Amino acid sequence: RQAMRHNLAQLRARFATLTFAERAIFYGVANNRLNKQLAAELGVSERTIKAQRARMFEKLQIETVPELVRAANALQNSTGAHEPAAWQWFGNRPAVPQKCET
Repeated sequence: RQAMRHNLAQLRARFATLTFAERAIFYGVANNRLNKQLAAELGVSERTIKAQRARMFEKLQIETVPELVRAANALQNSTGAHEPAAWQWFGNRPAVPQKCET
């Protein structure tokens, strides 16, 4: 159990290094979006999505989409109210996450 918490803490730390675009792609891939769909929703080229997706996988130290889905589930289950709206960004309809004004 302690090892699981340690792994989750490491995953959270790696997730925190993702850029806004990489997080949007993370949520999109976790919600079964294709690169082409993500490109249209985010207003960038498919090539840009592929590059950012590769960088995101590298930062998270993940090699496959099933690993990414498991990581997304772990983060979603562990954060609860921490980032609830983020999981709805790519819900039933195409939506682009908005940057928070600070």
